[in-house]
Amino acid sequence: MQTTGGLGCADADQRCDYYDMNGIPDIVWDGVVHQVGSPDDDVDGTNFQTIINERLAEESPISVTVTSYRFFGGEPYLTIEIEVFEEITSLVGTNLRVGVCENGLYHSPPSANYHNVLRDMIQDIPLTVQHVGEIQEVTVPLELSADWDRSELWAFAFVQRDSDHLIYNSGSTFVTPYSLYVETDGGQSSIIDSSHTFGMTQITHTGSAAHQTLDLSLDTSTLPEGWDAYFTINGTDMTFATVTLGQLEGPTNLTVTIIPGDEGSYGNAILNLHSHSGEMPDVDIPYSGVLLGADLLIVASDSYARYAEDYFGSAVEAAGRSYAVWDHSHTPITEVSMSNFDAIIWYSGDTGPGLSEADRTEIESYLDRGGNMLFSGQNLARRTVEAGASSWLINVLRTFFMSSGEGASLVAGVEGDPVSDGFSLDLQGGDGAGNYSEPDVVTSFGSIEQSAPLFSYPSTNRNAGTRVSYEGYKHIFLGFGFESINSVTDRNALMDRCLDWLIGEPSPVEDVLPQMADLYQNLPNPFNPRTTIAFHLPVQMKVSLSVYDISGRLVEVLLDHEMGQMGRNEIVWAGADASGRTLPSGTYFYRLQGTDFEETKRMMLLK
Repeated sequence: MQTTGGLGCADADQRCDYYDMNGIPDIVWDGVVHQVGSPDDDVDGTNFQTIINERLAEESPISVTVTSYRFFGGEPYLTIEIEVFEEITSLVGTNLRVGVCENGLYHSPPSANYHNVLRDMIQDIPLTVQHVGEIQEVTVPLELSADWDRSELWAFAFVQRDSDHLIYNSGSTFVTPYSLYVETDGGQSSIIDSSHTFGMTQITHTGSAAHQTLDLSLDTSTLPEGWDAYFTINGTDMTFATVTLGQLEGPTNLTVTIIPGDEGSYGNAILNLHSHSGEMPDVDIPYSGVLLGADLLIVASDSYARYAEDYFGSAVEAAGRSYAVWDHSHTPITEVSMSNFDAIIWYSGDTGPGLSEADRTEIESYLDRGGNMLFSGQNLARRTVEAGASSWLINVLRTFFMSSGEGASLVAGVEGDPVSDGFSLDLQGGDGAGNYSEPDVVTSFGSIEQSAPLFSYPSTNRNAGTRVSYEGYKHIFLGFGFESINSVTDRNALMDRCLDWLIGEPSPVEDVLPQMADLYQNLPNPFNPRTTIAFHLPVQMKVSLSVYDISGRLVEVLLDHEMGQMGRNEIVWAGADASGRTLPSGTYFYRLQGTDFEETKRMMLLK
């Protein structure tokens, strides 16, 4: 907050100048993403959730922890610990910064109550650690004014690089007695073909209490009949355990295993963490195994996966096809995973974000390989454009976003269209999801052979969808939510038409595999300590697959010989060099080379 009216301090004004911002409602996320004004002036922060999730997903090379502090009883101070997890190339202009804030301040009008008012910024402290495993501990004396209410004070610390204002990480004095930090390595959703053990889950007690006792239980009640699951701690398999954690201590080898049965194409198990103290809510960690063999994969990116089975899945089954569900809120989907299915149904419901940059990359790769997709969601096109992907929507999906907020709830098919001809759909009432809200107006881009209008809003004669066949791939883009169609008969009929046009009779995925060598992204990524690198070969040939560190130094040759198996091949790397020595956390590159091709991708080893 700036010093207007006497609140705050001069340091607050200097920080605003540093970021070239004018104060609230301007927001700078992590020091690098400048958002001018809050969308719709949303007071509860809902409209910020997408960007918050994106920033939380960013990897940080360091941790910043306030380990102790004192505002009362003696000299005030703050102790901060900084630990390096990934090599930092340069420390120039990189500093630890500490601030003190006060809550409960009053300003004009007298009834106004202000929180998080910056009272003081401590002098910069240069960062001195940059190599993996190094720790810098700093104790900062605090000068607290007698006018400040010490019961309302809190402090924060962050490490920032001045060259681009990037904030590496931060910590604060907001530490509750009982708190957990849960980190899952390797994702919580995975394509499986047999018993599958997910990547390690680390649970750490991060509160201020000396100990915390937890009950760990695995809920398998939603698994299909014949499926089973268990978790493993330090080599022992179980479905229930009680553990006591000291501060900053956690089980180091907790994994969950799902064993598929003969029925069903996907199964979910939930690991529940219950604190004996009762002072923190239970934590549920979902795990999902998606079995190979289903015709279609439904990617639920609506945060809840609540429409997947009742609306999309039931319509797919009515069309005589099998499906599995991938909950995008657990783990983002990759092109490699999507390539196991004849078609992908991607829906965002009424709560999902637009297509993120990571999603767009995987979708484009999948389509480039001849994939088939059905897109559906309230405002999916608008939110994708808001994510800065207007040109991607045009150039890849051959679909142009015109506007949202179309008032009409009726859509009509296009005469002669192989998918929509004869349809008249109502998006409100009936047995639909009841979530009709501001559908998108979209139009086709390119020639009619590439992209054709699919539906229209009769009241305005504007387009409500597109049907695209372009450069070997097909997709259908609905400007409205499929689940909002108010008749199960109409939903089933439309799904049947969509799938008939997209894939016809179910065909093996090998029919759409590329006729050239292709290197896939490793899975899981990040990983610890094992990851699988897959690649496709059109013919038998001699290839080499090598791993390099971030400096370009060769650390391991995984293969260098004639490959007798054309098609998909897989190599497992255990995160070690050619001598078998375990490598430190960091960024590595893997390169596939053949007679007339070479491709390199990046991966992250994170311990």
